[in-house]
Amino acid sequence: MFRFRLCSQCAYRQGLGGEESILNKGYGSRTSMTTPSGREISTINEECYICNGLLSKLDDIFKEMLHAVKEYDFKSFLIGCSIPNHMIEREDELRAHMKIKGRESIKGNISRVLGSRLASLGYTVDYMHPDIDIHLDLDLDNFRVNVRSRPIYLAGKYKKNIRGLTQKGSENSVESMIRGYIMKEYLCDDVRFAWIGGEDRESLVINGRPVFIKLINPRRTKVEHKSVELDGVIFSIDSRVKRLPSNVRFLTRVRVHLRCSDTAADSRVLLLNNLDVRFYDKGKSIVRCIHEASVSYSSISNGMLELDIDMLIDGGFMIKRFIDGESIPSIRDILGDARMVYFDVIDIIVQ
Repeated sequence: MFRFRLCSQCAYRQGLGGEESILNKGYGSRTSMTTPSGREISTINEECYICNGLLSKLDDIFKEMLHAVKEYDFKSFLIGCSIPNHMIEREDELRAHMKIKGRESIKGNISRVLGSRLASLGYTVDYMHPDIDIHLDLDLDNFRVNVRSRPIYLAGKYKKNIRGLTQKGSENSVESMIRGYIMKEYLCDDVRFAWIGGEDRESLVINGRPVFIKLINPRRTKVEHKSVELDGVIFSIDSRVKRLPSNVRFLTRVRVHLRCSDTAADSRVLLLNNLDVRFYDKGKSIVRCIHEASVSYSSISNGMLELDIDMLIDGGFMIKRFIDGESIPSIRDILGDARMVYFDVIDIIVQ
């Protein structure tokens, strides 16, 4: 005869006795029953063969879970759990001996019971797209509750009003400013960016550059979209989107400020219109086009031509390489000895 001592919850989950006779036994009481095949089951909570008393601690686990989710804005959820392997193996062993099939597992039981309790507070179980995922790492002595929310994707825009500020990669950058603001507002763990082009450290961004942002594990979701000024950067959130974009096609309108030794160079600026320029980057040949070019300002000072050129260029056009003679053709092939002082981004046209 096989003997298994089970708590009332584990016995009921195996289909041994009715709900009244099993669940009303009470913790710590000892009751035995014999199945038609002659196998004896005794119910006692503290020495349960399967859960070792873990199921008697669901109230405490639920309190820990409520504490973990309280800082999240959410309406829907999904619960999963990890438990010691020996509990799963012992339940499988018991069911093999007793030829029990198609019953709820201990892991499924824990997730369902705790999920029902959370749902009773007004939240909804969502198996496909929950607002938060709750994972319980359970042992007899330790309860760890890990909560992760769905990423939020934002479409925003920034203007850069000061020179000497990099776009990304340093502590004092457009990226670091936006990241700090987003993490504070949404209480998220981290931020990922999808930039629509880039500018130089000395460039201004006049009418705004689009940027897409992924928020990792945000606690807050109900944040007012507003424009904020961040030490020379004006950032605004336009909308939420479904994902970060890829392969975005866009045009950039820039204003390049040059100094030229040839004081007649401005007369040749129209030659830049509809010009295909070839760059070599990491062994690859890349062709980008200057669609429009015109002079917006010119003056002669100390024998040098000060020249502003407005250009409409393809996204990914390498302005500094074009000015420095690292392309075919370069601006020097057309305007002669031309040195760039800076360039500003006027506008971004997303196609």
